[in-house]
Amino acid sequence: MLIQRLVLTKEALDDIQKSMVSAREKGSDDIAKIQDSIIGNMKNISNAVQSASFGGKNILSNGGQTVGMAAGYRREGTAVYVDMIDVGGPELNFGTIGPDGAIDMSQGVLSGIFGTSKEDGGEDVVGKGIEEFSTAHATYKELEDAVRKAEADLAKAVAKYGDDPKDEPGKGIVDKAKEAVTTAAKAVEDGQKVYGEAKGKFQAVVDDMTLADFTELKGVGELHSDIQRMIMTGVQNTVRDAVNVTLTAGSKIGAAVNLVNIQLNFVKKLLDNIEVGIGALVDADMNAESAKLSALQVQQQLGIQALSIANQGSQNILALFRN
Repeated sequence: MLIQRLVLTKEALDDIQKSMVSAREKGSDDIAKIQDSIIGNMKNISNAVQSASFGGKNILSNGGQTVGMAAGYRREGTAVYVDMIDVGGPELNFGTIGPDGAIDMSQGVLSGIFGTSKEDGGEDVVGKGIEEFSTAHATYKELEDAVRKAEADLAKAVAKYGDDPKDEPGKGIVDKAKEAVTTAAKAVEDGQKVYGEAKGKFQAVVDDMTLADFTELKGVGELHSDIQRMIMTGVQNTVRDAVNVTLTAGSKIGAAVNLVNIQLNFVKKLLDNIEVGIGALVDADMNAESAKLSALQVQQQLGIQALSIANQGSQNILALFRN
């Protein structure tokens, strides 16, 4: 049951990854639909973790605590021992079930999926970051457009008057066009530093953004393609990390399950052998077995008497030699 729930969790994460790839391929029109699909997969993950059990205990929803499980049975003389193993720990901390029975997965190993980057005051860090970077991005693109326009105007002037005209009005027009290109290029150079700082700041916001944050974003499809690309890449990285965490948990649980299964197989074979022995006793001819046992006892008694007679004969011979 536990392994199956982890498999379902990974399948849901794989579906989310496919959704993100689809969003980048199909464009902005389907992003809202994909967000709804992701919410559905997140619910599937939550249900899978909440219903996961091993030995009657939910190891994935106990806040990372370890649980002692019987893994072996052995007997030494008259003493009987049950070997225990601890299953759980930080790698299996998928969430905590509250008093109301609801599971909270915002602080577990899938916090990148179910957590939030909102500050304690409720400020929407992601929304604010998008707004600030969108402004910086638009400003920088305007500067780049200004450079391209100035270069185009200069090209027209040079085509009409030459690169270095001596007479007016050509000289004034070309010189003014060259000055406009220089001014625009300087503005881009200065703006590039500001834009780079804004992009780095927004990248930090994206890196901290959770999948739950992404599903709450509005108007993602209306953002510039550069901003969309940064957001999608950040979400894909978050989901990829969640898949790796799930695989690690599956490996750890798989080792514990295999250990228990080995003991279960041993006990099963032991019970099978006992049943075979009991069946042989039930099917046996008790009269014949009793006769065989009596004959064996008589044979043992005769052997003891023969040994006694032989010892007595050897003692008589030794007595003759002493005389």
